[in-house]
Amino acid sequence: MIEYALNTLVFSLAACGLALVLERLFQDPRDRQWLWRIAVMITALPSFAVALESFGLRLPIAPPLSLDGFDVGLTGQGDTTAGEVAPVAASPLLTSWQLPLGTSLLVLVAGTLIWRLSVAIRAATALSRALRLAAPSPADSDLRAEVIHAARAAGLNRPPHAVAIHTRHSAFVTGIWTGKVHVSQDALSVLTPAERHVILVHECTHIRRGDLIWRRVERAACDLFAWVPPVWFARTRLEALRELACDRDSIDRLGAPAPYARTLIKAARFLTCPAAAAAFNPKGISSMKTRILAMTGPNPRSKPRAIAGFAALSLLTAPLAVAQMTGDATSASSIYTAVVVADAHKISSQFGTRKDPFTEKIAMHKGVDIPAAMGTAITAPAAGVIGHVGSHDGYGNYVKLKVAEDTILIFAQLQEAKVAEGDVIEAGDLIGLMGMSGRATGPHLHFEVLVDGEYVDPTSVEGLMLFPEA
Repeated sequence: MIEYALNTLVFSLAACGLALVLERLFQDPRDRQWLWRIAVMITALPSFAVALESFGLRLPIAPPLSLDGFDVGLTGQGDTTAGEVAPVAASPLLTSWQLPLGTSLLVLVAGTLIWRLSVAIRAATALSRALRLAAPSPADSDLRAEVIHAARAAGLNRPPHAVAIHTRHSAFVTGIWTGKVHVSQDALSVLTPAERHVILVHECTHIRRGDLIWRRVERAACDLFAWVPPVWFARTRLEALRELACDRDSIDRLGAPAPYARTLIKAARFLTCPAAAAAFNPKGISSMKTRILAMTGPNPRSKPRAIAGFAALSLLTAPLAVAQMTGDATSASSIYTAVVVADAHKISSQFGTRKDPFTEKIAMHKGVDIPAAMGTAITAPAAGVIGHVGSHDGYGNYVKLKVAEDTILIFAQLQEAKVAEGDVIEAGDLIGLMGMSGRATGPHLHFEVLVDGEYVDPTSVEGLMLFPEA
């Protein structure tokens, strides 16, 4: 839970910050709108990864493994006194705070979702009540003809339904697919036919642009991540840009920005009720000023190719999100290449307690020994990153390979290492050559597996193949 929350917060901050910077490069509000939509999509990537994991699905992506955690292992000479345990101690602070912090995050997320759901229900109820009070009635033949004409001008193949409302409310649309235009009877009596045409084209443009659907999708996405602060800013930008983008599309259709702006100002002055502000977004006068300046300013040039590039860049972050949330994508379960490439089909010393061949005392053997001829090839059983390459009195020449954030493989007694620290390797790549460079009675590979800092029996790791099948 903590990892998921942190990843979501980081992705949200990065996406919204990048969108805020790139927004300065795009003057067209339609381009800016897509920037913020993509930013919200990037925020959802960690949740997408969690959803895949919950269904047992993983993308075939090798996560970028960190170079942390290589300070485990090599504490002795491959053997410890029987019964001795050398686990990696967890941080007391993490141990004491992990549970309450995770619970608090869970409560925060659940509480936020419940709150946003209640807000949505109240908003739907208020809209339903307002529509009843407005006493909508079917449009007469004149209004219907005006709507059909406006729909054609807006590029709609199918004109929307139209109803007349008996309150001084700005024109608005409802529905999802075809839409329904609500127009005030009082406004019809005040506005000229040309001005009514501008208002109706604006509302039909909302339908043609798919704003009825996009608004629901954007609000649902932002409500789902309402517990992430940057999403609130993204939602505010999307709400403001929706009207600005529709204005720009409408002006492109009508070809007259000045009359368009004058019509909206006249409608806002006539609609003196609080609902008038809704025509210019929740921020009222300041938003209205922004809209008028955008309408009457220079015609911005859209940059769809740049937006497509940003979308492609965001898609490239998807593997990172999935890799972070499914950090064991290249764990031991995916290991399939043999460690020892030779006709060695036996283990000379198993994992567990044994009689030490030098001291003849019972000791813990923390790995397995696989004998083969000097110089036998030792290969990586899975993709990973090389952490340490060095020498130890007991282990001899050794290599540490991380194949998952919680899994480290140790290859010891090598005659020679063929990799360097920091190398990113694939399954089957050469690690080194078999030898007896440490405490040994003959050439062999001493092989250890550590999971979360604990030694495990390599023969118990699912999918791990120590040597070719006989």
